[in-house]
Amino acid sequence: MRVLVFQHIKGEHPAAFAQLMDAHGDTYDIVRFYEDDPIPDMSDYDMLLVMGGPMDVWEINDNPWLISEKEAIRYWVKELKRPYLGICLGHQLLADALGGECTLMNTAEVGLLSIDIAAAGKIDPVFQSFETSLKCMQWHGVHVTELPDNTVCLAANDICPTQAIRYGKHAYGVQFHPELITGLLEDWLSDSANSDWLEGFLGKEGAQNMVADVNTQISTVLETSKILYTGIRRLAHP
Repeated sequence: MRVLVFQHIKGEHPAAFAQLMDAHGDTYDIVRFYEDDPIPDMSDYDMLLVMGGPMDVWEINDNPWLISEKEAIRYWVKELKRPYLGICLGHQLLADALGGECTLMNTAEVGLLSIDIAAAGKIDPVFQSFETSLKCMQWHGVHVTELPDNTVCLAANDICPTQAIRYGKHAYGVQFHPELITGLLEDWLSDSANSDWLEGFLGKEGAQNMVADVNTQISTVLETSKILYTGIRRLAHP
């Protein structure tokens, strides 16, 4: 299987999903928008994986490639109708590109927090493999507030009611970060803007505790990424 990856900044790369693609013998190409990579002929690929990033879906002046990326997502999901997985920003881009709405939250959601599988998730071919509640890494200040047509909510919590969505039968978005592997969070925090923001939000001790908490749960996060990838991959190769 061939996977196309949309990556928005250097630090938010496929990580656990790269390991899973390698394990399955799948190949992947990465479009690095931060390096002005062009989008290739998408018809050559079986799955689209869209990563996270610090920009917001409406920040097209600072990130003009967002316009072509949204067009590509619409084409992939509505015309090619092939499996899609969007993570954090990729989740928001799926909703926005298809006519939904994303807005700023009253307060950001950060840390290893629980989400609950919704009624639609319990009968979803991918999400039914999860327990009714699972812990996920969160780091976002925007959420999906209006779903596009033909879209269902698969998971939620009290802070963010759209933790996971599915458009049609093949396009998934998750607000949380299932791609974490050991050391990835530390890589994110090696960026001074990220570390300064996190310490401002949680305090220095709180930020340190969050990193320690996440690192004790990496195996749980890896199981989440495995369920997501194998489940969505099965849509391309039933």
